[in-house]
Amino acid sequence: MAQPAVDGLRVSDIGGHPLQGGGWFRSGLVFRVSGGMVGPADIAHLDSLGLRVLIDLRGEDEDRRRLVDWAAARGVRYHHEPMALADPDDFAAALNKHGRTEADGRAFLAKIYRRMLDDFSGSLVGAVTAVAQAQPAAFGCAAGKDRTGLLTALIQELLGVDRATILAGYVSQAPDPDRLLEAVATWWDWDEGDLAKPGLGGILSAVEEVMAGALDYLDERHGGAVRYFETAGLPASTVEQLRDRLVSDAPARPGARGGAGA
Repeated sequence: MAQPAVDGLRVSDIGGHPLQGGGWFRSGLVFRVSGGMVGPADIAHLDSLGLRVLIDLRGEDEDRRRLVDWAAARGVRYHHEPMALADPDDFAAALNKHGRTEADGRAFLAKIYRRMLDDFSGSLVGAVTAVAQAQPAAFGCAAGKDRTGLLTALIQELLGVDRATILAGYVSQAPDPDRLLEAVATWWDWDEGDLAKPGLGGILSAVEEVMAGALDYLDERHGGAVRYFETAGLPASTVEQLRDRLVSDAPARPGARGGAGA
């Protein structure tokens, strides 16, 4: 699925939070990005981060060329962990069948989140491993909301960020729905009537209940983040490496930036 770049990349630091077991998730080391919305100003922002690795969660059929080329030109390791979930036809079919309200759209999105957990554990393990191995690291998908939001939540859960903070960040760090709708209009060959369906608004929004439902499902079906990754084959040594590199005893001083990795 070709996805021309659309100006409006959002880059957010997922660290800077106190942890329930003590310590802090260090800031300046792990970022989330909206890979399909990269414009020239956003490339300059990426340049300023000093990234060592960029993890792309987009599928094989999604256009990843701009970030692939950027990483090659900057000597940043590009790591591809595809999570191909639904194409425009899948979304259109869902909206035609169940898309009468925003609640319908959110219900469809909730199913996608559960599917990510059930079907893409290998890609999630690969992404967490890449983050643990080198920092500063960034990861993202096309919109930087769903695949990106779930991976953000899983990393924060592994480290011990409290769930209320995770849910608030899922909402506040998501791309603006109106801006995302403009991007979707560029990516997908839909008419104005399809783009105006309330169900699409539910799919493009980020509300706490969707991520809360996914994390509840993670607990009930998979035994929580630690057990999920353990069952999926993530070595305990990698989890320890992630914590060693991303957790500090105290919050960073204002303006300080960390860096680590082989």
